[in-house]
Amino acid sequence: MGSPKQLKTRVAFVLIDGVGDVSLPRFGLKTPLQAAKLPNLDAIASAGVNGLMDPVEVGLGCGSDTAHLSLLGYDPRVYYRGRGAFESMGAGLAMSPGDIAFKSNFATLDEKTGIITSRRADRHFEEEGPILCAALDGMKLPSFPQYEVRVRYATEHRCGVVIKGPRLSGNISGTDPLKDNRLLLQAEALDDTDEARHTAVVVNELSKEISRILVSHPLNAKRAAEGKNVANVVLLRGCGIRLEVPPFEKKHGLWPCMVAPTKIIAGLGMSLAIDILEAPGATGDYRTLLTSKATAIAKALSAPLQSCPSAFVPGEDENKPGRSDGYDFGFLHIKAIDDAGHDKASVFKVKGMEAVDRAIGQLARLLWEAESTGKFRYSLCVTGDHSTPVEYGDHSFEPVPFAMCRLKDFVSAVGGESIVLGTSLDPFPLPTSKVDDELTDNVGIEQEIRSKQLQAFTGDSVCEFNEIAAARGSLGLPTPKIVPYSNLILSLQNGSVTKVLLEEGSRRIFYNENLQSVVSTQTSNEESPERNVATENGADEVAADDGSKSITALNVSVLKKFTRTRASNPEWQYYTRKIDHDEKFLLSLMREKGISYSSAPQSMLALMRSTLITILSLWIPLIPLMWLLYRQLSAANSPARKRQPNNQMVGFDDVEGVDGAKVELMEIVSCLQGAVNYEKLGAKLPRGVLLVGPPGTGKTLLARAVAGEAGVPFFTVSASEFVELFVGRGAARIRDLFNVARKCAPSIIFIDELDAVGGKRGRSFNDERDQTLNQLLTEMDGFESDMKVVVIAATNRPEALDPALCRPGRFSRKVLVGEPDVEGRKKILAVHLRGVPLEEDARFICDLVASLTPGFVGADLANIVNEAALLAARRGSETVTREDIMEAIERAKFGINNKLRPSTLSKELGKLFPWMPSLVGRNDTRQDGLQGPLGYQTLS
Repeated sequence: MGSPKQLKTRVAFVLIDGVGDVSLPRFGLKTPLQAAKLPNLDAIASAGVNGLMDPVEVGLGCGSDTAHLSLLGYDPRVYYRGRGAFESMGAGLAMSPGDIAFKSNFATLDEKTGIITSRRADRHFEEEGPILCAALDGMKLPSFPQYEVRVRYATEHRCGVVIKGPRLSGNISGTDPLKDNRLLLQAEALDDTDEARHTAVVVNELSKEISRILVSHPLNAKRAAEGKNVANVVLLRGCGIRLEVPPFEKKHGLWPCMVAPTKIIAGLGMSLAIDILEAPGATGDYRTLLTSKATAIAKALSAPLQSCPSAFVPGEDENKPGRSDGYDFGFLHIKAIDDAGHDKASVFKVKGMEAVDRAIGQLARLLWEAESTGKFRYSLCVTGDHSTPVEYGDHSFEPVPFAMCRLKDFVSAVGGESIVLGTSLDPFPLPTSKVDDELTDNVGIEQEIRSKQLQAFTGDSVCEFNEIAAARGSLGLPTPKIVPYSNLILSLQNGSVTKVLLEEGSRRIFYNENLQSVVSTQTSNEESPERNVATENGADEVAADDGSKSITALNVSVLKKFTRTRASNPEWQYYTRKIDHDEKFLLSLMREKGISYSSAPQSMLALMRSTLITILSLWIPLIPLMWLLYRQLSAANSPARKRQPNNQMVGFDDVEGVDGAKVELMEIVSCLQGAVNYEKLGAKLPRGVLLVGPPGTGKTLLARAVAGEAGVPFFTVSASEFVELFVGRGAARIRDLFNVARKCAPSIIFIDELDAVGGKRGRSFNDERDQTLNQLLTEMDGFESDMKVVVIAATNRPEALDPALCRPGRFSRKVLVGEPDVEGRKKILAVHLRGVPLEEDARFICDLVASLTPGFVGADLANIVNEAALLAARRGSETVTREDIMEAIERAKFGINNKLRPSTLSKELGKLFPWMPSLVGRNDTRQDGLQGPLGYQTLS
C-alpha cells in the first residue's frame, strides 16, 4: 500500500497596513496592539513562530510600496521605479514603455500666496473625485500638444496621472510639498540629462493647466458655497515608470492572488503578475467589509489543486475573478489601520485591530472547512508593512511584529475545532467614526487584561501579537530586552534609570534601571524570556561554569532545532532605538535627573561579526575563480605537457592531385633524412613551410605525408589552442610545445589555421594574441643550427598574416596547394576508390566523375565516394553502381531534396546512353577551361 500523497501547503498572508505603533499614556503606556483584544492573533502567536521585523532595513521609515516589494521578495533598491506607476495601474490606466505616471492628491491651493493649505481636499471624495478626473482626462498642454494626459480616480482623495509621449524621463521631482502650509513646488530634473530637464518643464505646465481647469469647474464653486475645501490643484508625486520584474509565480513557485482595494497595492500586484481578485463591498478605507475580503481569499485558496500554467495574462482567464484550479498564495491587504495612524485616532486603531482579528477568525474557519476535507493544508501569516504610530501621524522606523503558524496548530491554540467552526460568518462593519471622542465604547487605562491561558509554541514564550511580546519571540529574542523609546523617556522622568550608554555609529541606546523599579513594574504574567521558555515549554536548562545557560527547543516542522545562549546577568537590561533630532532633549533630561551616561563604540563582537561577514562576502565568491585560475596556471594541466608526438603512417603515395606541392615538400624530407648532396652544397633546412590554399585541398594530409616519408615525430596543433583568457598562457604553451619538439628532433610541428594566432598585429586590443605571436616569432628565429625542427603551417587566408611571420628565416617557403585539374581529380578518386567495390571499371568511373566535378577539391571528391557507398548500402547492394556515383554528385552539388537538382530526364538519358555523362545543373559555375556547363567538352 503506497504512502499518502503529500499535500502542498497553501499560504494565507494577511498584511495589516501601518500595524506597528509605540506606547501611549492613554493606554497605560501600552501600544494599541497591547490594548486591543486579539484572541485570534494571539492564538497565531502562541501556536507558531513570531518576532519583530524591519520590512526593508533597520531604522528606515519606509512607504507601503517599498515595504510590499520587500515583503514579496523583491529588493526595492533594485526594482523600485517610483510609486506613480502602481497608483495609475491600480486605477485602471494602461502604461507602455516610455510613459511616466504620478501618485496624485486633490488638494487645496491658496491662489494668492501659492501655499497648499490642505494636501487632502477631502478624504471622502468617492462621488466628486471621478467627476473632476473626467474633466482632466485627455487634456492637452498648450505648449506640448504632442503629449497625451490620462487621469483616473483611485481612492479617497487620490488619482492616477499618466503622461504619454516622446522624450520622457522618470527621474524628476514632484510638485507635492508633503506637508500643509507650504508652497506648491516646481518639478525639477534629478539628473543632468536633456530628457529629465524637458520632462520637468512638461510637468510644470501640466500642473498649471490642471489648476486652471479645476478652478473654473462648477463642482469647486459648489464646494466653496458649502464652506468646504476646494480641490483646485493636483499634487504630483512619486514619478515612476512601469516596473519590469520577474513574475511572482516564476520567482517563488507559488501561484498568487491578491485582495487589495487600495489602488497603489493593486497596481503593485499587477506589476508582479499577481491576480487581483474582487471582493464585494471591500474598499481601501475604514468603510471596508473585512468579511468579504476574508471570503474572497478563502475561496481562492480552496479551489481544487491542479497544475497552474507557467504564464498568466490578466483579463484573458475565463474564470476571473478567481482561478478554478485555485491559488497557492493569497495576499489580503487591510488599509484601515494605517488610516487610523495617519489620523491620530488611537481608539479607532484599537477598535480596528479588534475587527481585523475577528475577520482573521472568519478566514481561519473557512480555510479549516477546506482543510478538513483532506485535500488541502494551510499556513497563516500575519504582519505589517510599516509602523504608523498615532503619536506621530506618519510612518516611522519602528519595527513591526509578525507571526506565522500552521492552521491546525492555530485550531488547537484557540480551543479546538468546535471553537473555530463556531465563528460567525456574518458581515460586520468597522466603527463608523475615526474620531476618538465620537467612539462610544472608549478604551481606557482599565481595559481588560488578556488571558494568559494559551499554551506557548515550543521554544517560544510568546502568547500575544504585539510589538513588546514579539521582541521576545523565537525569531526576535534580544539581549538585552528591547523596549520602545517612550519607555526610556518615562523611566528617565520617574528616576528609575541608573545608567545610559549611547552606542556610536548606530541608533541603539542601552540603559539599566534599579532593581526595585523593575520588580515593582513587573507582574506575575511578565516573566523573563529565559524563565518562560524553560518553565512553560519544559525545555532543559543546563548550568555552565561561567554562569551562562543554554536553552534548546524541541524540533518541530516549522522551526528546526536551535540553541540560544546568553549570559545570566547581562551588562545592560534594556535597549531602545533613538529618534532622530531628539538628542538635545534626551541629553538635557539625563542631565536634569543626574543620570550617568556615556558613549562607546560598537562592541568588539559586533565589529568582528561585521568584519567576518565582509571578508566572507568578498572571498567566498572568489574561491571558484581562484581554483579555475590555479587549474589554468598549473603546468601539470597544460595541454603542451601532455602532448605526445605521432608517428605518421601516411606517405606521398596517399596524396594525389597536388604534384607541384609534393615536389616542393620532398626537399624537406631529403633535408630531414640528411641527404648528402644538400649537405655538400651547404643547403640549410627550411625553418618553416607555409601551405596556402582553399579549404579541403589536402594541406593537412601533405604535412602528415612529409612526416611519414621522413619517419620523424609529428606534432599537430590548432592555432586557436594558443588563444587563452589569461594573458601569457598562449605564449607559455608555445614555449612548451617547442621544447618538447626539440627533445624529439628531428621532428615536424604542424600548425593548422595559422591565421587564428598569426594575424597582423595592432589591429585589435587582443594583447594575449599579440604576445602569443611574438613568442612564436621568437621560437622560430631561435632554433639552434643543429636542431632539425621544421614548422609546417596551413592557412587559407595568407593576406591576413603578419609580415614578420612570412619573412625569410621563418616561413621562408610558401607552397600553393590549389584546386586539382581533371587529371588531378582522377588520381584523387583513384586513391579514395581503392577499397570500394565497384560494379563498373574504376578507371571509367574516375574519368566520368572527374569530368563532372570541375572545381572540386580532394575533400569534395572523398565525400562523393563516401556518399555513393552510403547510398549503395541503403539499397542493400554489395557493389557501388554508376547511379550511386551520379546521385552522390548531385547531392554534393545541389544538396539533398533541392528543387534545383536536374530533372529525371537526365537520369533516363544516362540509362539509354551509358557512354554519355549524366546531366548536371545548369547553374554550376565551376568548370575547366574546355568544359561546358553540363560537363560536355565544347568543340569548335
